[in-house]
Amino acid sequence: MTRLTNGGIIGKITTTPTTSSAIGKWNLSDQFIYKHQNMWTEPTIQYALSTYIGRAGLIGQYFNGDWRGTISTGNIGTLPLSSPTTYTSISYGSRADYYGFIAIGYFRPPITGTYTFYTSSDDGSGVWIGDIAAATSGRTTGNAVLNNLMGGGQGDTKRSGSTTLTGGIWYPIRIVHEEGGGGDNLTYSWSGPGIGETTSLSTYYKAPMNLYGNDLNTYYV
Repeated sequence: MTRLTNGGIIGKITTTPTTSSAIGKWNLSDQFIYKHQNMWTEPTIQYALSTYIGRAGLIGQYFNGDWRGTISTGNIGTLPLSSPTTYTSISYGSRADYYGFIAIGYFRPPITGTYTFYTSSDDGSGVWIGDIAAATSGRTTGNAVLNNLMGGGQGDTKRSGSTTLTGGIWYPIRIVHEEGGGGDNLTYSWSGPGIGETTSLSTYYKAPMNLYGNDLNTYYV
């Protein structure tokens, strides 16, 4: 029997894990709401993601302003997002000048293998995947899985980046785009073993949510 621990934090006294106020027995399930305290082991986090985070797609938000100086660190706007939208595909253009876009969530590769991520953008865009996507700092153009001229201006250009991922693991993912002046657009797509290039985020992507099915507007842990 595998015993799970949340680092010694005592959960709420409840009888029903899906409510926050019922009084009754201690229940390990109740303690999932404390995972954001970063005291949960990776297997426990993975179990919670697969069990409780059910909304397909990624959450994203647009921010007005000049983001050219911060895009290379993955910082468009701030987390938690203030008014995110859920996206089951990301493709847009001709919005405005001087804005940025960020999308966050999780990607679960179905099998172990090499996965390729693409952006077609005007101006720069980028993708991080894994722990660095969810971290508060440390992102650079060098540790991005895809750097599509982040920090520079360009007409619509498509680039790709590849990495090997383990099947069945939920990986944090962060997608960013910034626009200066002139034309603007972003399309995000991906491919993997036995999966042709697609823009769909409906099957292997999930948005950050808590035990009660509410958007967290930031990463789950």
